[in-house]
Amino acid sequence: MKINDTVTDPEGDRGTVTRLYTEGGVKMAEVTYEEERWTGDHTLDWATEDLTRS
Repeated sequence: MKINDTVTDPEGDRGTVTRLYTEGGVKMAEVTYEEERWTGDHTLDWATEDLTRS
């Protein structure tokens, strides 16, 4: 997985990877969506193992 990859999250929504990082030994990806998420923002962070490249 790399920045700008299109991915599908565990909820079935598609977004674009905008940042990759490691937190507590877990590889994470910040995913940006076209539409606002339930958090009121356009981004959510996911463990990369939970995402599927689209």
